[in-house]
Amino acid sequence: AYPKDYLFGEIDSTFEMQEKYFETMLDYKLCVGYIPGTEYSPERMVESLDKYWNHPNFTTYSLPSMQGYSRDTVNIRYYKQYLKYLAKASSPNRNYLEKAVNYVLPCDEPWARNSMETVKNTVAALQKTDREVAAELEKENFYAQFGDRAASFKTELENSLNNIQHIITDQYRSVYADSDLTFCPTFDKYESETMVENLKLHSAEHGNDLWWYGCVNPKYPYPTYHIDDSLIGARAVGWMQKQYGIKGNLFWDINTYHQWFSDVGTDTAIDPYEEPNRIGWSYRADANGDGYFFYPGKKYGSKTPFPSLRLMTIRDGNDDYDLLSELERTYGELEVYYGLPSGTLSLSKTLGTVFDKIGIDVQYSSDAERIYAARRTVANLIRLADSDAKLVVINDGIGQNADYRVFVANGYEVRLNSAAADGAKSGNGKVYEYSLALDKADNYFEVEAVNGEDSVKYTERASGKVEKVTDFSHSTTGGITTSKGTTYSVNASNGTLDFTVVSYGNKLSELMSFAPYLSIDKSTLGVTDFSKVEYLSFTLYNNSDTESEAIVSQLQLKRVKVGAHASVDILIKDIGDRDWSDCTKADKLTIKFENVDENSQKLPDREFAISEIYRSLKN
Repeated sequence: AYPKDYLFGEIDSTFEMQEKYFETMLDYKLCVGYIPGTEYSPERMVESLDKYWNHPNFTTYSLPSMQGYSRDTVNIRYYKQYLKYLAKASSPNRNYLEKAVNYVLPCDEPWARNSMETVKNTVAALQKTDREVAAELEKENFYAQFGDRAASFKTELENSLNNIQHIITDQYRSVYADSDLTFCPTFDKYESETMVENLKLHSAEHGNDLWWYGCVNPKYPYPTYHIDDSLIGARAVGWMQKQYGIKGNLFWDINTYHQWFSDVGTDTAIDPYEEPNRIGWSYRADANGDGYFFYPGKKYGSKTPFPSLRLMTIRDGNDDYDLLSELERTYGELEVYYGLPSGTLSLSKTLGTVFDKIGIDVQYSSDAERIYAARRTVANLIRLADSDAKLVVINDGIGQNADYRVFVANGYEVRLNSAAADGAKSGNGKVYEYSLALDKADNYFEVEAVNGEDSVKYTERASGKVEKVTDFSHSTTGGITTSKGTTYSVNASNGTLDFTVVSYGNKLSELMSFAPYLSIDKSTLGVTDFSKVEYLSFTLYNNSDTESEAIVSQLQLKRVKVGAHASVDILIKDIGDRDWSDCTKADKLTIKFENVDENSQKLPDREFAISEIYRSLKN
């Protein structure tokens, strides 16, 4: 939210007007990056911090970053003025930097200008300033005034200064490998397993959080805040954030009451109630609703802004996130109770089937009932985990069978699918293992734990009947097509389909546009209509010396990383239920591969193999 935004819509950019927007955002469990008073002075900024510090929804704010001598640089003197004032205003009772991050706005989307090296230098300069302020405070004997709390407060404040997250709206790139910045890619970048792994490794190395954002792109079926999109997309963000462990969600603006790029110029006045496109039609953004969640109250005599339906839906998504956080907290306690390594009961491992109902990877379903059903499931799991039985169920994966682990407190008799089960000691309770044969039209897994009159029960549907649909034990098979140069053969002795991926092109345009692939027709998979298919599963083997990323397309745009001389199990889930995408109309399973490396150099030929393919059908 910028001063000119208020002026265009409310004809009022005063401090009081900014407070009204800030407080309304807090009501919807969201924070405005620049707290009211930021542009006035650091003193006014601290006054606002004091006012809102204890609000339960005030979790973060951004330090101010003013552009320096050119784009992708920052006015370090201005930044330091605010940073040092906030540090010196802090005390053992209130560390103002505890909730601070730095969204480096002058470095916004550096990939568009190929200015990554400049951005690295800017972030390094900011971090140098952070350290300088820490050193100056000690040199000035700042901590002496706090008596016996001086040492602990010095440690706390220096830790805050040395770990300010400098947020850059870009994805992980190798050029940033040694730079301590916080990445904030667009929603769709989390679809790539390689990207997610790199983001998590880099953030763990530097102690930073994962962030993401949407701005014009991506578009449906990825989540957006666009008016023309389903409201469920905005709500699904909360679920996906918890699924991927993403802590920060960046909104580029909340009240753009003008057009950035109109037919007559920039920053053009509009009627916010009549014009939905704030980027500008000349920009061809096709993103109605992007950049604003409010409508100005001024036009109708209201002293406060009117929230959009999208803002209400974002709040619902944040409520869902809080519900998931409660389950995560409870499971964390049960990891200790059952003597399990940290992360064993992470939501990514225990809620896989629930997250899949919201969407596949970061593509969401617009069916609202899926979210309501997922909420009921999570609430039930919290109830079971909080019960005396301390019941936790983990589905370890679906292939030809569905494998489960069940944790139950001592003293309970446990029945798995009506059969008495014996458990092994696990911390203060027991763990039970069960492999469910997926040989019926509908296959259910049921747990019942009984201790006298106390009993709890849990039931879930695993899948339909699983059948092998290919037979690579013969020397020939039909229905297979490939890109130029790529060859294949059936390896009857191994029961695999072996193929050599051949990259193509000499000119840059050829290299960047070509994608090697292998496709298997639906008839070879024994499928007449993919809307009837629930799962497809197979193993992809990489028999080459080059680590690769495979892209499963048509049925699901899924990116999987497979290391050199390694393999990866691929499960394409809920195909028939994904009526929000075109996958049910697909006529083949296609696996694409990268043609060039990250330096746009042609990749060598690579050897791969596919195992027998299994499927389950919807009942």
